[in-house]
Amino acid sequence: MRRETETTRWIRTVREEIPARRGSFLVAWVDKSSQRESPVVIVGRTVGKAHERNRVRRRIREALRACVANPAGIIVVARTRARAADYWNLLNELEGLLAESDARMGGDRSD
Repeated sequence: MRRETETTRWIRTVREEIPARRGSFLVAWVDKSSQRESPVVIVGRTVGKAHERNRVRRRIREALRACVANPAGIIVVARTRARAADYWNLLNELEGLLAESDARMGGDRSD
């Protein structure tokens, strides 16, 4: 039996909370009591080879920095289509997902 890792727990949290879903991403909020101070960006092997996954991860992190003052507690799971998207498409989609997720969770992410 496989041991459950921290990343596996985050993915389960994302799926259980029924986050905003669209296009290349899944976005969900993590409990504020979490020890993580940075956002979690998960890019699986289905996205591509290591250099492609790293490029997608860097683009998502930069987009988070551009649209959220405090990205702590955010989980972003990249889908396969994220590999072909450019930075501006990722940024626009991420902003929309964050707004949609705020509306669903009833929260204010301006902190």
